[in-house]
Amino acid sequence: MVEFTPFLTEPRYGAYWIDHIQMRPLRQDSQSPGEIFLGRRVTDKFRTIMVDPNLYLAALMQDLKEMGVKFWTKKFTALGELTGLPHPALVNCSGLGAGLLFGDENMYPIRGQLTLLKPQPEIDYSFISRQPGGVLYMFPRRGNIVLGGTHQRGYDQLLSEPAEVERQLRGHGELMASLRGIPRMDPSDVQSLWAPKL
Repeated sequence: MVEFTPFLTEPRYGAYWIDHIQMRPLRQDSQSPGEIFLGRRVTDKFRTIMVDPNLYLAALMQDLKEMGVKFWTKKFTALGELTGLPHPALVNCSGLGAGLLFGDENMYPIRGQLTLLKPQPEIDYSFISRQPGGVLYMFPRRGNIVLGGTHQRGYDQLLSEPAEVERQLRGHGELMASLRGIPRMDPSDVQSLWAPKL
């Protein structure tokens, strides 16, 4: 896991503390549902580090350039093409092409589709909610608000699907209609987790 703590004091890296809430639907047979948020039962809440990839990656690339790192783009179509590179180590970040390039039939895509909204600086929390029919999540970034929850195993379509945009907007709209206040965490209760329990 990358340690982002050193970047928290530099806004250009887009790393900041945020309150995170995880929820599930209320059960009809539950006598004491506990804490409720957006009409759902809160199953966990903690403070964690949010990283805005648009800012972080731009800052990281700039840092590397200033250190003299050279960048180039090259297309690889066969594993043998990698052996001719002069580098002592390679990191496989080839994304959708990884399985084909390395002949690994166990690798498959999992498609996630995001819907981006205009930024709202007053939104300083994130959430994940298990819903009937799928998961919904919301993460605020400096440049936008990210809505998501798509998880399509074995699906490599890159174009957005209007039906999924509609599901995310409708689902988040229904959640936000129940907004009656935001659960707050004690800043001293820090769990630097970037793999929240679903």
